[in-house]
Amino acid sequence: MKAIIAALAGAFAMSGAAAVAQPSPGPAAAGAATVTVQVVGMHSSKGQVQCLLYAGGVGFPGKPDKAVGKLTVPIANEAATCAFSNVAPGDYAIELFHDENGNGKLDTGFMGIPSEGFGASNDAPEKFGPPKYADAKFQVAGDQTLTIHMTYIGK
Repeated sequence: MKAIIAALAGAFAMSGAAAVAQPSPGPAAAGAATVTVQVVGMHSSKGQVQCLLYAGGVGFPGKPDKAVGKLTVPIANEAATCAFSNVAPGDYAIELFHDENGNGKLDTGFMGIPSEGFGASNDAPEKFGPPKYADAKFQVAGDQTLTIHMTYIGK
């Protein structure tokens, strides 16, 4: 169990270090869509949410340099919204975390247990380590809204 938690924390910690505002989109790709993510279940409105969008499973989870979209968004009323625009049709996955202290990374406590919330598209479970792409992937064929519930295990 300790190894599972440490692996999960490590994957999300690496993600947060590079989560910054998404670059301005270029020309719209044919069939480009907006993927809106409603982040719910946060235990406070303190801090911000870091959101990363991965295409085709490349880099998911834990390799933010491979993410095709990166956002840092504010929290209001214990919820947040990440909106990725100009998303080409295809398979994607999202990982995110509640950066309560605004330091840009997922903080961990004793034994590497995350002390901040985290989540993934489809509310993919963290069985024996970080969520699997197969559990988190979703298809983009047009504009859509997803809901991700924040998970807290270190508090």
